Amino acid sequence: MQSNFKTLVKSIAAPLAVGAVSGFLAREGIQNFGAGGRPFLSPPGWMFPIVWMLLYLLSGVGAYRVKTSKADKERVEEAITIYHLLLFVHFLWVIFFFTFEFQIFAFAWLIAVWLLAAVASILFYSIKKPAGVFMLLFLCWTTYAGYLNLASWIIRKSPL
Repeated sequence: MQSNFKTLVKSIAAPLAVGAVSGFLAREGIQNFGAGGRPFLSPPGWMFPIVWMLLYLLSGVGAYRVKTSKADKERVEEAITIYHLLLFVHFLWVIFFFTFEFQIFAFAWLIAVWLLAAVASILFYSIKKPAGVFMLLFLCWTTYAGYLNLASWIIRKSPL
């Protein structure tokens, strides 16, 4: 039981740490998001850290559910490897988009994030359905982030 608790803490701490570090490194860009005009249906700025924290928390719980499942160890390792890659690639997207403001590059990069989130969702779902649903929420928000990313680039490039 104690090793499962350690696994739970590590599983939740890892994505929260990724989010905290990327948020810290990109804090100025995050605060300035939409300064040149916000995309239609853009939420208030205070909502982003709350949503991402919740998604990281849920994805960590999902990773825990996968790690402690009775599924084939190779399938579990594959799912967790894809998940860790997803966290890393998403970390870089935050830096590309908010810190460096490479908006169109960040959008292309976000496609990789989206694909990894889709694969992680499928793998997690095949091992533990609730874990897959948690990752599906991550995928949905990533889709929305893609809209905001592309729309903000269009707004910045618009002559109006």
